[in-house]
Amino acid sequence: MPPKENLKYWLVVAARLFTLICAIVVFGSIANTGRKVSHPDLLNANGTCVYNGDDATCRLGLSVGVFAFSLDIVLLILEVTLFIVAWESTEKLKKPFSLVDMLLSFIFAIVWLTVCIILAKGWSAMDSYTTAELRTAERDGALASIVFSFFSFLMGIFHGCVGIYRVFIAEGGELVYEKL
Repeated sequence: MPPKENLKYWLVVAARLFTLICAIVVFGSIANTGRKVSHPDLLNANGTCVYNGDDATCRLGLSVGVFAFSLDIVLLILEVTLFIVAWESTEKLKKPFSLVDMLLSFIFAIVWLTVCIILAKGWSAMDSYTTAELRTAERDGALASIVFSFFSFLMGIFHGCVGIYRVFIAEGGELVYEKL
């Protein structure tokens, strides 16, 4: 069992929790304030997407955020279970888990960067009049989803680099918080 006072291990767990929070902010801000409803009594009660009216952009941000949230929950549970609860009995599972974690982290880093670029492109395509007519909550929610999707990209790179260290650099399959 790794020592509980080991800062490097808790840094990795805290980074996983931050990634989880970033996913919540992205899909939560799009779900809550990502649509502009000008007249609630109209037939289109869902409103239009605040990202230049492109509904595909809102759906992309929502679906990636929800999927990333679910994946982060699973990876967090596996990390805590494999590396704290059953530390001695999971010697065979450490390296494969680290490899899968590394690959998924880099894949989701690319996906988050794509989402960030698409959200920012949709936001920048709006003219100043359309941006000015949005409520403050809609503007803040749209900008928060862009910023936190970029933070998710950075955290995916971080988790991928930790995975590279765990799989390829640490001797004998030792983990980053074991070796350092």
